Amino acid sequence: MDFLNNPIANMTGPSFLLLYSLICLSFLFFSWLALRRSDRSRELPPLPINSEPDPYKIAYLRGGEKEVVRVAIFDMVQRGFLLVHNGKVEQSPDAPSTRHLDGLQQLLFENISYPTSPDELTQTHRLLLEIQQFCKEFRRECVQERLLISGVSRQLSRSLKYVGLILFLGLAAYKIGVALSRGRSNVLILIILTIVWSVWLVSVTTLPRLSVRGKDFLDRLSLAFSQIQQRIQHGEIVEGDPDYLFAVGLFGTAVLAGTSFAMLHDLFYHPMAIGSTFDHIYMDSYNSCGSGCSGGCGSSCGGGCGGGCGGCGGCGG
Repeated sequence: MDFLNNPIANMTGPSFLLLYSLICLSFLFFSWLALRRSDRSRELPPLPINSEPDPYKIAYLRGGEKEVVRVAIFDMVQRGFLLVHNGKVEQSPDAPSTRHLDGLQQLLFENISYPTSPDELTQTHRLLLEIQQFCKEFRRECVQERLLISGVSRQLSRSLKYVGLILFLGLAAYKIGVALSRGRSNVLILIILTIVWSVWLVSVTTLPRLSVRGKDFLDRLSLAFSQIQQRIQHGEIVEGDPDYLFAVGLFGTAVLAGTSFAMLHDLFYHPMAIGSTFDHIYMDSYNSCGSGCSGGCGSSCGGGCGGGCGGCGGCGG
């Protein structure tokens, strides 16, 4: 069959755009369905809620290492180890003995030897990897409980994304090449359509961090302990109360707005390097161990078109 003389090459513009859109839409639907079925956690019963959940584990589930660091900093501030001044965190001159700190808190405390912003605190790759090591047990438990999207699902997501982009871009590039070889240049609508379908593909194949079971667990946990937010705002939970730490772990530093710790909410309010840097390192680690984790743990880890048709009439033969 001639590369430039076949049914697809000779197809008129409107007909090709219709066929192209049907192919793209079919692939998107297939990808969505395959990724939805890959999350087997939806078949499991809801995870029971512990009467005393670990605030650090909940923070990790909610937002990864960056949220664990925020909870640890808040805990050290309320216990007098750290101070917040002029948008920076610094060691308190009256800090108690560090033997009262856990391993992660000691690591952070030692790296705040001078007034430091959260951005500066997390710009050291070595420190980020050490923090990730402290969170390793949280990750293992969340994977075992099927609260996170499994490595198998993430691998499937990447495969579908790459195959789809090759299909969408390759088919469009071929038709554009045929049109240009025949002296036609009205391919703008096809280019726009290709961009739209490609962006939609990336959106469909981008998985959330939490599985269906994980999202359901956090939703039920937030509902079960929703009264804690009101108690904090009404001053019923005082400094040092374990519920304070748990509230930050579950709801984030936003729960501190309007309290004596509001400066911490302001400190973490804006998007910072701590989030983006952690996300890259976390995802690299997660993706590299995802397939092995899923295989090793078994079931534990499973856990416009119409207008465009008229504008591309010259694409065909």
